[in-house]
Amino acid sequence: MSGALGWWRGPRPLAERFRKAMGDTPLSHLRTVRMQKAMHLLAETERPLDQVAEEVGYSDAFGFSKVFKREIGLSPRDFRRRDAQDRQSEWRIQTG
Repeated sequence: MSGALGWWRGPRPLAERFRKAMGDTPLSHLRTVRMQKAMHLLAETERPLDQVAEEVGYSDAFGFSKVFKREIGLSPRDFRRRDAQDRQSEWRIQTG
């Protein structure tokens, strides 16, 4: 068994290697990836917030909304509205 896990030194050295390679901690990187996917789902779909939250790894919409607002600066609902307004403005410019 020691041969199979001979490289394993524990979570701290692994996190350090991750940070050196990615420039971010594993948890921060995971949060960024989740928020990017959430922004995509909010902008490109009409899925309800609880479904978006679940798809990006949160157990409830409330906790997801708190993290989303802290990270993005807008609530998920406001983000979705703003994205829709931006798209409508772009469409007017392109067809105007």
